[in-house]
Amino acid sequence: MKKILSIGQTAELLACSVDTLRRWDKNSRFPSFRRNRETGSHRWYNLNEVEEFSKTLDGFRLAKKWSADKKGFEPLAVYYC
Repeated sequence: MKKILSIGQTAELLACSVDTLRRWDKNSRFPSFRRNRETGSHRWYNLNEVEEFSKTLDGFRLAKKWSADKKGFEPLAVYYC
């Protein structure tokens, strides 16, 4: 059985804002689904898809942290190409 998450639950798991999720949905970066498009406008997410998407964010967040460090940062060898 699929585990369905609300936009708030998804935002908490991904450590981002609800507005960010709405923007990603609008831009098709991370689309949501709606249970009943005719009567409901609530965004929902599949837990498995959220977990897969979160894997793509970890590297991005780490790179952002490294680039913002004023002292410089030497990444671990595992991150070299």
